[in-house]
Amino acid sequence: MHRVVVRAARVKRSEVTIDEATSLRDVAGAVAATLRGIDHDPVVVGGSAATIHAPEAYRSRDIDVVVIGGIDDDAAVIERMASIGYVLRSGMFIHERSPYTIDFVPSPVAIRGDVISNFARVQTAYGCLRVLDPTDVVCDRLNKYVAYEDPDAFEVAVAVARLKAVDMQRVGAFIERQSVGVFAQGFQAGLARLVRRLGAGTREVSRIGFATAVRVRFANVPDDDTAEITARGILALLDEDRREIDPVIDGVIVRSPSARRSEEEADLITVFVWIATTRDLAPVDRFALADATVTHLRSRLAMFPELVDVPDVGTPPVTTIG
Repeated sequence: MHRVVVRAARVKRSEVTIDEATSLRDVAGAVAATLRGIDHDPVVVGGSAATIHAPEAYRSRDIDVVVIGGIDDDAAVIERMASIGYVLRSGMFIHERSPYTIDFVPSPVAIRGDVISNFARVQTAYGCLRVLDPTDVVCDRLNKYVAYEDPDAFEVAVAVARLKAVDMQRVGAFIERQSVGVFAQGFQAGLARLVRRLGAGTREVSRIGFATAVRVRFANVPDDDTAEITARGILALLDEDRREIDPVIDGVIVRSPSARRSEEEADLITVFVWIATTRDLAPVDRFALADATVTHLRSRLAMFPELVDVPDVGTPPVTTIG
């Protein structure tokens, strides 16, 4: 089989330390570095590529890698992986101390029928690592969303598209190529949904309605950018699901600031929700609509793996706008 020859620094066993604290990026970097010793330079694909680009939005526990051209010496790979603490069990490489498993995916690197040959390069503690670029990650997650009916994959596509520079023309071209046969409608609908979630649509939203707020708790204390990105993701989700919450909602408006940190607890932020409706609702109906919005967000909490709780009980504060 064809071998990928890469002239790069080799990493000795004594130079690699993998334990519970080693990030997915650095584990993947160690794998790539040690395999370069046998002239293989793997590419990280799948959900693990999404984690590398957007770790605050998705946490994969499996690292999927492809050796382009295939592996021509299984024993050499097993030996190299063992040198950094990974042993082969039931077709998967497992480390005694790291939570990340390594899975070698068959060559080539492909998303549905598209073979990928250009990759992003990211720096790790063990050198450069090749990984699907953010645009291909979005295409890959959209494919999983449509073909395998995986809603979490769609949320990952949204998160990566928000956090990274993604070429939406390339995404659109990918969707067009896949829009044949039984999946045609699904791919077109998936792209349209992504565009709406990214705020690229043209829908006009009423500025009449009311403002409310909801508190959400993070698994870890977020920085300001993560808090703001999560808040805007919550608002976009509520806007998309507005008809499911209540048909009277015309839209959920994203206004700045959309998040405020809790002074008492650093892992808690308040998200301001501007609910647009042309109905002249009585206060009790506004309270009920605010409650329904909070309840809906709680039911969708799995869409935000960085969050652990929506601690609001009862009706949050409500003010009229418009």
